[in-house]
Amino acid sequence: MLRRGRERAAYTYVAVGTTVEGTVVASGRVRIDGVVRGEVRVDGPVEVGPDGEVVAPSLHARSLRVAGTVRADVHADATVEVWRGGVLEGDVRAAALDVEPGARFDGRSIMPAANDAAQALASLSADQVLVTLDEGAGPPRLGVHADPPDGAGAAASAAGERASGAS
Repeated sequence: MLRRGRERAAYTYVAVGTTVEGTVVASGRVRIDGVVRGEVRVDGPVEVGPDGEVVAPSLHARSLRVAGTVRADVHADATVEVWRGGVLEGDVRAAALDVEPGARFDGRSIMPAANDAAQALASLSADQVLVTLDEGAGPPRLGVHADPPDGAGAAASAAGERASGAS
């Protein structure tokens, strides 16, 4: 029963025995216990139940939980979880990937946050990066600071020249 003045979150359900062919675009949470053949784009979480199957060139979602079978390249804003009995075949681009014992993952995992940071550092020039060594309490720690405050890069460069004996 619908009630006035009360909004319910969007929920899409593909039931056992249902096959959807074509592009699926949805808002909110999606649960798949049937079969989806085609691209999937969801701005919320996607769950593929034990009887669910997705065969797609790509699946885009905020997060993904797989207890059934997914054969697709996955792009998730947050986490991808493959539960015991679940199968995920395809490359995964997500902030985190969790594969439980008894689950199967066949593909590559790409963590964009770390990859993006590495690419950003690689694109900087030497005067935009300051490397520090902290030998305080505990093990020594190496720090890499992108785009240091004005003068910090020059000061570090001058200190390096003095240490090497250059004038």
